[in-house]
Amino acid sequence: MSNENLLPVVAKPTDVEVLHNVVDTSALIARRAQINQVLEEVMVEGTHYDTLPGTNTPTLLQPGAQVLASTFQIAPTYGVEDLGDADHFRYRVVCRGIQQNTLALLGEGLGEASTLEEKYMWRQAAVAAEYDATPEDRRREKYYRGNDRPVLQVRQWHHDQANTVLKMAGKRAYVAMILNVLGASDMFTQDEDVVRDGGDGPTGPSRPRASGTGHTCSDAQLRMMRGKLSKAGKEEADLVAYFELQQLEDMPKSQVNDALAWIES
Repeated sequence: MSNENLLPVVAKPTDVEVLHNVVDTSALIARRAQINQVLEEVMVEGTHYDTLPGTNTPTLLQPGAQVLASTFQIAPTYGVEDLGDADHFRYRVVCRGIQQNTLALLGEGLGEASTLEEKYMWRQAAVAAEYDATPEDRRREKYYRGNDRPVLQVRQWHHDQANTVLKMAGKRAYVAMILNVLGASDMFTQDEDVVRDGGDGPTGPSRPRASGTGHTCSDAQLRMMRGKLSKAGKEEADLVAYFELQQLEDMPKSQVNDALAWIES
């Protein structure tokens, strides 16, 4: 008996069935037009999307993905896989998009985050004595472009970052799902936090400086961050060092939510 006879018999759709399942071109055009209308009339640059210097395609942020989900009535459901070990947390999340009226599965997106990522793994030492008291395999001197003096860094306690990386994996999966379901990857890019990261080498900053006032946070956002820093008992200098900025005023609009999450962590 040949192997072909062992394979299950799958009914092939007729030409009529194939045509019946194809979305009408006019519907595709209408959907893209509606996305563009939402982009122009509802979304705000720096809040719902960001346009990085040197690029033409806007980067979709989580708030913008939520606006699109509300527009097209897409509800997310999540599946989480724990891939961590005793020394770090790592989560892989599958986000599935469900049509709210019919409960039909529309598509899914995949996202992953780990406390071994640069921005979650290291922080600036509070004082030199903390650096000296830290075991050698959990501290380092980090050099950044344009600065000949190293920054003394120590490993962060990964349990403090567990919820943060879980939310980040969920955010990445959510944005990916929205782009997949709407077929909008040519209209937006994603993984803004990855795009902004520089090289992991000893001379490359993990986040470039904000470019121009159109990409930096507003005065209201500055006051909010400083107010929350005061309530949390944290130093502004630590937040600036963590995001590798010259000053808090350089904070990109698109990273204000990440900064607030850091303050509250």
